[in-house]
Amino acid sequence: MTLDERKMAIAYADMLCICDRIQHILDIGAYELLSNTGKARFAEAELSLGSVRGEFSVLVAERTDFGAEDKKEVEDGGK
Repeated sequence: MTLDERKMAIAYADMLCICDRIQHILDIGAYELLSNTGKARFAEAELSLGSVRGEFSVLVAERTDFGAEDKKEVEDGGK
């Protein structure tokens, strides 16, 4: 694993943890304690972080063997 692949894997894992903590905030209802402005900012942050997590996911899948079995099935025509 190259240094860049290691960085991507760590960043992806960190993003998953951050997204999990955001979901926890929503699950316990703490989101409701925010002002309307705070709720809007929280929603924007959640969307932005989700987008970044998705980008890391693509990078990890493209540059590592993560998801390699799925890629092979697509290349083999689903066999």
